[in-house]
Amino acid sequence: MHSALSNITHIFGWFSFFTALWSTVTLFILVERKSPEAFGGYKNFLRIYCFYAFIFSIIDWLAQPSALVDIHGFGYVFYSENRLFDLGVYAGHFVLIAYCGCFIASSSFLSLNFIYRYVSICKPRHLIYFKGWRVILLFLYCAVPFVIWSLLVYTIMGPTPERAAHLNLTTILVEDVDLTGKPYVAVLCRHVENYSYHKYGEIEWGTMVALLGLFGFQASVPLILVYIPPAIMILGGMSGIYVGQIGYFVVMSISIYPPIDSLVFLFSIRCYRSPLCSEEVTVFANSTVPRSPSNNKVSPVELENL
Repeated sequence: MHSALSNITHIFGWFSFFTALWSTVTLFILVERKSPEAFGGYKNFLRIYCFYAFIFSIIDWLAQPSALVDIHGFGYVFYSENRLFDLGVYAGHFVLIAYCGCFIASSSFLSLNFIYRYVSICKPRHLIYFKGWRVILLFLYCAVPFVIWSLLVYTIMGPTPERAAHLNLTTILVEDVDLTGKPYVAVLCRHVENYSYHKYGEIEWGTMVALLGLFGFQASVPLILVYIPPAIMILGGMSGIYVGQIGYFVVMSISIYPPIDSLVFLFSIRCYRSPLCSEEVTVFANSTVPRSPSNNKVSPVELENL
């Protein structure tokens, strides 16, 4: 018998899945049909993002993960709770590994968006790296963290009899789930030194506040809804602090990344927002202000739409 929080997580996962499919497909169609030529290589980035978000939403739907924090405060566990069909041990473990890799890759896509905007405004001569065959570099920038983290999850966080025996105390107590013979990924932290937090805490928090002040809406929304909840759970496990049943919210926050970032793109870029909101706006097929060969400045149309 599943708990009420588990049922809420399950329903929210389905909602995120359908929202992600709609927003991602809509974004891709608008990228292909409504993007002005001034966008240039930015279209390549958006195309790659749409492909990634679509795959991430499929993987999240297949895994339908559930996360629980160890009642002793020593770690956390992600396990598959697919109620439609059983993926099996090997396929289920593979999907969970891909799920963890996709979550890490999401930070690469977010940073790549700001890198492109910085380059287009401050270093326009380097926009050549976002065009033609060089689009492979964009793919590698996001794929390398995915591969590295997936390998780490496979080698370090895989199921073992010892982990299953320890974590079963939590999963059976909270959700009546026995992890023995089931796919899961877990982290157990037995030894933590806390003195370093007191030594460097003020400097780290001061720097963090200064950096967060530079982020706009497009960064703050994914940061608050997607990255902070898992960070609380991970830091709690590393510090030996029991953070309650935050695992349910962590799963929901991760599953909402594909739809929410697609929606941010849809409503923050004018030429995509206008068709959705039935706004009348003139979209230039070609920039009326050509780039100067000497300085290769970005056209006002590109800056306006970005």
